[in-house]
Amino acid sequence: MVSHGLFLNRMIHALLGLEGRVLGSLDNAHHSELLHGHGAWTLVAHNVG
Repeated sequence: MVSHGLFLNRMIHALLGLEGRVLGSLDNAHHSELLHGHGAWTLVAHNVG
């Protein structure tokens, strides 16, 4: 998915069940990678450029 960093950051937090601003923001042209398996999401990489 490609979108604005704030929206993606909030989506990642929601998928992982995190409260507040646990992860740092996404910089321009950076990405995060999530895996879905066994009914849960796992963060593989965050803010990679």
